[in-house]
Order: sequence, then C-alpha cells, then structure tokens
Amino acid sequence: MNKILLKRIICEKDLFVPSIFTVKQFEAIKKYLSKINMSNSEKKSLYTSIAKKVKALEFLYDEKKDFFIRGNVISSRIDEAKRIISSFKNEKVFVGGSFLFSDTYNDIDVFIIRNKGYKEEFKDNLHIIYLTEKKLSDAIFQSVAKVSVSNFNNSRSVTLKKPFLYELMSLYHESYIQIKEHDKKREAVRDLVFFHEYFVNKNVISPEQLKKIVFELEIFEIDKYFIDVCNCLFSKKYLYVEVLNYLKSLSNAINSESNVSHLVHYKTVYEGLIHG
Repeated sequence: MNKILLKRIICEKDLFVPSIFTVKQFEAIKKYLSKINMSNSEKKSLYTSIAKKVKALEFLYDEKKDFFIRGNVISSRIDEAKRIISSFKNEKVFVGGSFLFSDTYNDIDVFIIRNKGYKEEFKDNLHIIYLTEKKLSDAIFQSVAKVSVSNFNNSRSVTLKKPFLYELMSLYHESYIQIKEHDKKREAVRDLVFFHEYFVNKNVISPEQLKKIVFELEIFEIDKYFIDVCNCLFSKKYLYVEVLNYLKSLSNAINSESNVSHLVHYKTVYEGLIHG
C-alpha cells in the first residue's frame, strides 16, 4: 500500500474524515503506519475497504507534478505563488502564510529547504525562511504547509515536543492578558490554541483555521483550553502538587499587591484545575 499517500491522509485528517474514511478506518491507518498491533476487524478493513479507497486516491495522486496546491488557497494568488517558486532555481520551495488565504497580508512567506541550518531574511515583500528537511516535520511548519503552493510534496509526519507545565502556565497568563487588552497579534493565544489542537484534538490545525479561532476566543474559552491541555499532558497527582505550591505564592501576591484582578482570575482557574 502507498505509505507516502497514507501519511498524507494522516496529516490531512480534516480533509478525509469523515468524508472519505470513517474514524475507525483512520485509526486503523495510523496503527498500520506506526506498526502497532491491529485487531482482526481492523486488518480486514485495511485490506478491503481502506485499500480500495487508497487505490482510487492513488489514481489521482501524482508525485511528479510541477506544483502541489494544498488547502483553501485564494485562486487569484496561485499564479503569483508559482512565479515566486519558479524564481528559485533548483530549490525545493513552498509559499505559505496569510498571502494564500487572507484578503490582507503583510508579506509573503517563502520556505526553502536546504541541507543544514535555519535562517530568516527579508527581500522586498518576501519573508524567506530557510529550513532543513528535519525542521519541516515540526508541527508549526506542517501547519503552514496545510495551506501552501509548492514544487514538491511538503507533507511530513509531525513532531511536537511536549511543553513543561511552567511553560504552559506562562503561555496561559500571556494569553489572558492579550485577550483582556484586545492585543492585535495574540501570539501567546495562537500558541496555546495550537497546543490544544495538537495534544487534545490530535490535529495539526491549518493557519487559516488557527487565525479564525484565535481572534474569536473569549476569556472563559482560553481558561478551558488551558485546563484541557494540562489534563491531557500531566497526571492529576503531578498537577495537584505543582499547582498547589503555585497557589500559595499566588495568594501572597493577591494579598500584597494592587490591581490583582488577573491574579484572582488565575487563582480561580487553578483551583478549578486541581479540585475540578
């Protein structure tokens, strides 16, 4: 069975489930690729209904085509993206970012694959990012690749390092402030939503979907996102010990400082997290 095609299906879950594959079929494909023991019913499904669907998709799949267009790209931007890609001779290149899906954008993100090192530079209206094949597997770049125009197949298996609890807490605090103060960038909110989608919903969210969610979120929703991620990544015992210690210092700060409405809010959320 075409494993390259199966990996693309895994990376593009929202496109294939449930429109082409059922949730159970999708899980069977994941087990097959990960070499995890499968039940007899999963094996039967893999070599019958799933195999037939993959064969049909394989008929349409062409690894050697000149350009790959992924996601909901504004049609009028495709030719410009192709022109930019073609200007980089003998390079593996893809264009991504808001240029492809948003009416407004600041610059055009161009990603170039090279053997080693990471580098960013600006040339006219182009934001050029040089990265390695290994770096391309990072969840953030696979997210960008979900809405892209490229001269190669840029779909890869995804890697994302589990954050430490203190990193999540800091991210949550920043997210609360950004929503409270109507920050126009909301970078912390974006990162927390990305973690939630990846670790809780098992999905690499596209930049188009991410942008929409980030600027619609309210305080109570970001509270829930934070709690969901914590419960998904850490044991109840670990959370209880670590958060209880933090609550002591938080209570001291509330009693000794002024303008502590944000601290009071954090305290309520943390108490709900461990006492739930």
